[in-house]
Amino acid sequence: MVVGAPRCGTTSLHYYLAQHPGICTSAVKEPSFFLFEDTGSGPRPLVDDERIVTKSVSDPDRYRALFDAATPGQVTGDVSVLYLYAQRSPQLIHAANPDARVAMVLRHPVERAYSHFLYTYTGPAEQVRTAFRVACEAEQGLPETPFTTGTHLLRLSDYGPQVDRYLDVFDREQVLVSLYDDLEESPAAYLAAFCAFVGVDPSFPFDVGTRYNGSSVARRSGRAAAQAVGRLAPAVKSALPSSAAAQLGKLRARLRRKGAPPPLGAQFRTELAGYFEPSIARVEQLTGRDLSHWRS
Repeated sequence: MVVGAPRCGTTSLHYYLAQHPGICTSAVKEPSFFLFEDTGSGPRPLVDDERIVTKSVSDPDRYRALFDAATPGQVTGDVSVLYLYAQRSPQLIHAANPDARVAMVLRHPVERAYSHFLYTYTGPAEQVRTAFRVACEAEQGLPETPFTTGTHLLRLSDYGPQVDRYLDVFDREQVLVSLYDDLEESPAAYLAAFCAFVGVDPSFPFDVGTRYNGSSVARRSGRAAAQAVGRLAPAVKSALPSSAAAQLGKLRARLRRKGAPPPLGAQFRTELAGYFEPSIARVEQLTGRDLSHWRS
């Protein structure tokens, strides 16, 4: 289970892992099955976002069918990034498979929040930094609530409590807390370590030449098209057979706009990093890594 976090390279990770002969990833990326809790009268979503609910797989039979291609001895993998944030997901995953291996990829919390904002932002390019600041200031101090797109920039970057919820129900050796920096800077080494964690051949030569799901500020001419595709994609994905939905999702992730976004001001970055200090310290403790660069 790759449980998050969003905007931390998990789309690329899904498609890289799918190359490995010892791994069978779900037929569609991000099925989000464990974002639903069985209430006895049907699945109740743990998010407050109709687009996510629409494109997710909440039916147990449909979820199992996503792994029909698995052969004996293969490891099966589900990459669904909101499992990290949703409070009940750790218990639901543990109840379904207490022996699961759980991996999370964590990024500089301010950079993750900004990337997430850019991923959904459709306003004027010249106003992006101001709009991001306004969104962050509005969110500071808000309680943890079910996820809604565009309203949980800071809360999804507050990693400490989210990681600890998994450590409350899984043994420490079952949980991999890794860094986006490593996946970005040395994907081959990262994938070798990941494979060792899940128990498959770490020497497999992955093709890591393609990066998926980049984000930048769309040009004005492309903004309307991006909005239209974003609205239609969840419904199209849910209506298509799994194989066709998987190919559509991969193509969309591969073609999604990429490029350097306008940089944040150094003072604002540092202010936001201070907001995340408890989580930064907790990730340092869990990984044994010096994350001083996360503080600026």
